[in-house]
Amino acid sequence: MTEKSKLPKNAWPKVGDLFRLKSGGPAMTVSDYDEDVDVVYCDWFWRGRQAREKFLREELDMISQPDDVLAIGISRGAAKNPVA
Repeated sequence: MTEKSKLPKNAWPKVGDLFRLKSGGPAMTVSDYDEDVDVVYCDWFWRGRQAREKFLREELDMISQPDDVLAIGISRGAAKNPVA
């Protein structure tokens, strides 16, 4: 299970932080944010394609470990070819 952590109300995420929509979905990486309009831009991969969208900060939960990304890597053979 993915561990959630709270982002303080007045804090802004950093580029590279991991988030997921409160309603669910894939792990997403913060690529940019705009404090003036209270939005966070996130990138993620879905069905082999990169996606990017902006979200209101209140729509997102910060996550510490993207368990779905790990599962995708294992299913594609990443566990069979470990990097030494």
